[in-house]
Amino acid sequence: MRGAGSYWPWIAVVLAASCNGGAEAAGGAPGGAAAAGTGAGGAAAAAPAGDAAALGIAFGLPRAVTAAVQSSRSMVVEAVWFACAQNGFALTGQVTKTGTVTVTQLGAQYAPAPADKLVVQIGDQVHEFEAIDATVNPQADSATAYLQAPHRLAYLHRLRGKAEARIDEQFDGGRFESSVDGWTELGGVRYEVALKARGGAQGNSGLDGAESQTGYELAGTVRGGGVEVDVRERHGYSYASAVSLGLLYSQRGWASRFDATIGSTVRAGGATYRFADVRVQTDAKEKGGRRSEDVVSTSGAILRDEKPFATVGQQGAVAVAVAAGRTMPLALPN
Repeated sequence: MRGAGSYWPWIAVVLAASCNGGAEAAGGAPGGAAAAGTGAGGAAAAAPAGDAAALGIAFGLPRAVTAAVQSSRSMVVEAVWFACAQNGFALTGQVTKTGTVTVTQLGAQYAPAPADKLVVQIGDQVHEFEAIDATVNPQADSATAYLQAPHRLAYLHRLRGKAEARIDEQFDGGRFESSVDGWTELGGVRYEVALKARGGAQGNSGLDGAESQTGYELAGTVRGGGVEVDVRERHGYSYASAVSLGLLYSQRGWASRFDATIGSTVRAGGATYRFADVRVQTDAKEKGGRRSEDVVSTSGAILRDEKPFATVGQQGAVAVAVAAGRTMPLALPN
């Protein structure tokens, strides 16, 4: 299977917001926050609660999706690699793209059923991968080696009732194009997501992990619950992992740093909001299934109908927008 690793920081709607806690993934928080910074001069009246929620979606969901696809791509590559090894790929050369890989604290186990998809079960999460389009390089020494290899990878990733996405990418060893089309449910609302990333990456890998540096432009749309977001972002991303299924569950983990510049437009509640060069840096890590994510710094402004509306900053690790003395956490719904 050609390496699941183009460098679109692995993300599934897919999965980050649904699986890993939407508020943390977006750099927000489910609760309120104390005031931070000062209101924008001449700001319009504070946005209704629904519009504040729309700003949280626009601020956080595209990055949550990117983070989740990153995990998704790693997972499908590792699972196919492991299934192939269990089925004697070295002897037969037959690529295994179906069956079930169950990951426990004692390691991973493979079973041949079902015959129409590849299932990965980690704790109470059941990930389904279908229509996997990839090839296996028998010369590679590990699944993580694919992260730096030229490849095309396409597949469907599903978490039943929570999220589903079609992920498609091409990587020539330096430049890449990636796309994700699907949906996720947040706060009881279904959001349709269509995003494309174009950029470049470099990195290296070993038997049990990998590291990479990536820069890319992210564009597309998010639609749902009366919110329409035209996504325009620039991302710089550094990532290091030890995620091999050969490691014990408690040893598997990764760490990342996201630097993003957001210029997206949001339509909600009869108003149009625009992020004016909003900058955000987010650090995240996961080990043994325990994940944390913190917004390190946030700055910029938001316009409403092209008039000054809010300044963007943070309270502790929570990104906030401050408009006319009112502080609104830029958070994804629970």
